Amino acid sequence: MIGKREVQKEVMFPDFPQEEYQLRIKKTQALMKKGGIDAWILFNLHNIRYFTGFEKVNYTNDEGWRRSVIIPCGGKPVILSPQILYDNFRITTWVEDIRPFGGPEHLGYPPDHHTLFVDTLKELKLQNKRVGTELSSTMLPDLSFGEYQRIKAALPKMKIVDASEAIWEQRMIKTEYEKQLRRELTNKAIKGFKKAVSQLKEGMTEKDFHADLCKAYIEEGLHSITFGSHSLISGPERGDAWIMSFTDTRLKNGDMIWFDGGPIHKHYFTDFQRNIILGPPSDKLRGYYSKVVKGQEAALSAIKPGIKASKIHRVAEETLNKEGVKGVIKFVGHGIGLQNHEPPYLEPGSDYILKKDMVLCVEVGAFDRDVIDCVLWPEDMVIVTEKGCEVLTESLSRDLLIAGT
Repeated sequence: MIGKREVQKEVMFPDFPQEEYQLRIKKTQALMKKGGIDAWILFNLHNIRYFTGFEKVNYTNDEGWRRSVIIPCGGKPVILSPQILYDNFRITTWVEDIRPFGGPEHLGYPPDHHTLFVDTLKELKLQNKRVGTELSSTMLPDLSFGEYQRIKAALPKMKIVDASEAIWEQRMIKTEYEKQLRRELTNKAIKGFKKAVSQLKEGMTEKDFHADLCKAYIEEGLHSITFGSHSLISGPERGDAWIMSFTDTRLKNGDMIWFDGGPIHKHYFTDFQRNIILGPPSDKLRGYYSKVVKGQEAALSAIKPGIKASKIHRVAEETLNKEGVKGVIKFVGHGIGLQNHEPPYLEPGSDYILKKDMVLCVEVGAFDRDVIDCVLWPEDMVIVTEKGCEVLTESLSRDLLIAGT
């Protein structure tokens, strides 16, 4: 076999069980057969991680570090890897056929990814077949336009089609392993978040709050890079900024923090939102916020298999309109997994149909400067069940949170 290195396979640090890997490949090949595809060719780093367990930890993007995965419809997956990363793949993934390129000349490997890639496709007899790859903006491939053009020129009879929709069809529906991981991750994230909020007080900076969040997450065993902790506070120039990272701004009584995000574990995201105020809120603010929560809870109650994603937005908007709330956010949720925002999207005009075992973030928000110069935007994570949804963030109150409590 071209580029094949005969070394004993030792999966010392797998990121998911072998049974999970086999399940994902089996589902993938069934989708290929259904769509008349002879193979999937993957360059997107999230897809490579989903189907193999490999984690990219270096920051290089040039062709010498290119990595790709070929999953034939009727055969075993093949990984094409820079020689320097061969052992990384070997000890972290269940894929048996790992083919290196580059490295010192005496090793005798193909000189570059392109050469190995073209020769491997020919060996697998795919040069005249219909293959799918990532052509959608929802899953950008880790591949330059020039490399893609060279592949097309080298394999002119190979029919390349967009596999993004089919890949999302699989990734949107979470496995039992993924659902349990999400439950554990969300529970730990909420515990860490509550601890940081209890320590929040006047005089701290936004960066202080973020540091407390990171420490609390790590204490819960979540060691991956934290996502979010975006703490948009109320005040001049901040109300329209929407997503900002934490700053050196010192917090004072009356400030409102809009928290959005959460920690990552095994590359799976958490994403929830809550509003936190320093000091007692006014009656006007409490009243307005309670109306926003009604919209959020109406959206959660509407979730069930078979319903259009756009219907969730309509239910939320109609509920808030009845409450006299203006400034409704025109986006009330999204799927979540190895990416923070994934299909389906809960927005007007969305044709996505909700299905059992999807994991969604539902976020109904509103913005009224007459009330406070900050968005009011609760967000919850849910798993779609047979008749409704399991709210993963149910243990985190949707009431307006008070710092230090």
